[in-house]
Amino acid sequence: MNDERIDAKLSIIKKRITILWTIIAMLSIAFKWLLIGHFPNFSEAGAEFGVFIFSFIAIINHLIVGFSYETPDERMEKSIHNLYKSFFILTIVIALASYLWQIVHSQNNLITGLPINLYINLFFSLTFLFYYIYARRQGIYFNYRIIEKTTKAFIKSVFLNIISILSVGVLSALLVISLDALQYIPHQEIATIVIIFLSCFIIVFEYLFLSIYERNHATEALNHENGKTVLISRNAFLLTVMIGLFNLVFTVFNSHYYASLIDYQDLSGLTINVMHSIHLLLIYANFDFSFLKILFIIIVFLSLKRSHPEDKKILKMISFLQLFFVFLFFIQLFYMTFIHPLLFLRLSQQSTDAIQPLLQMVTIVSFVIVILSFSVPLVLFFYFSKRKYSFAPLFLVQIGLSIISIVVPVFINRTLHINLYMIFIYVSSILYFSFTIILWNRVTKTYRYIMNEPELIIIK
Repeated sequence: MNDERIDAKLSIIKKRITILWTIIAMLSIAFKWLLIGHFPNFSEAGAEFGVFIFSFIAIINHLIVGFSYETPDERMEKSIHNLYKSFFILTIVIALASYLWQIVHSQNNLITGLPINLYINLFFSLTFLFYYIYARRQGIYFNYRIIEKTTKAFIKSVFLNIISILSVGVLSALLVISLDALQYIPHQEIATIVIIFLSCFIIVFEYLFLSIYERNHATEALNHENGKTVLISRNAFLLTVMIGLFNLVFTVFNSHYYASLIDYQDLSGLTINVMHSIHLLLIYANFDFSFLKILFIIIVFLSLKRSHPEDKKILKMISFLQLFFVFLFFIQLFYMTFIHPLLFLRLSQQSTDAIQPLLQMVTIVSFVIVILSFSVPLVLFFYFSKRKYSFAPLFLVQIGLSIISIVVPVFINRTLHINLYMIFIYVSSILYFSFTIILWNRVTKTYRYIMNEPELIIIK
């Protein structure tokens, strides 16, 4: 594909991303206005203001360029491409600079209960996601410059890009340390540095995921053309690792966080503040991972539809069942994050006797949803065992591990035996994560070779 065609496609992508940036910035400002009770200042929404202003300027300039030409031609297209190329990079730089100014001048790392880096994380998450979606619609890849390189060269290029991202985080941290030495920061710099590196980690994580994802997609598409069709895409395994790692970190950290709240006398105010910020960040990240679970279901469905086209109807039913439970867990998460604390506070002000029934109801509903969700691996077991796949019984083992992780903590008194409870959480979480990785590694290394003679199923 020649450079002119790529430039035209990139202009379309960056224009759509710029419009998206404008909308998201406006929504974030409006949301903070609603929460705070007054129009947010630069310390409360600096990154949003920076993104909105420069994205809006880019859109206005695009309109001016469009009106300055009587008829569209190559010169106009080149001008628009150069416009979005410049403003795309400039807006990202302004977003990072505004975010750094914001966290340096903010009195704390929370804005009405929201982590201060929530918007910048959302900014890059949506940028990666929609850039990839729009790029695929235009027939190119996110990493189109390096996607066709050899594996070694591809890994080297991705690694260098990650180093560039981390270097921005390191420079930002050094700036914070310098400003703290000059007593210019209104709060302790350690919490600020933690917030900066959390944002860097999330951005690196997302970029690495996207790079591996589209590399797998390109390789599997080429193999499919050559008659070698994977049963389920390796991207399902990639998502399993991502979701599993997050669930592991989420479970272990939150268990430690709640245990620390029980015995918090030895903790400093700074430690509690940092732990609370990470706790909130993980809770809000849980919403993002709900969408990754939906992506996982879509990948599994599309892969099986390609490798087993004769099962299209039953695959739709399995996918619907999976989506149903993702929706239930999302509703449960939304309730526990936003509605339950308000309801708990209101009932506690009226009567303490009304709190216990509420807690019991929430526990019972959560338990029922988890038990019913076991139907998903059970259905997968029946589907794959009927088609003689050797890994099918592993889904039953997965159900068994889930039941153990739910039942055993019921018999452990967390107040009296907190150390025993924490050890069990660590061991069971790591065991479940490791087994899930082994299971889906087996599943996604199964190939179906389409030949002139009858189909051959080979497990590698």
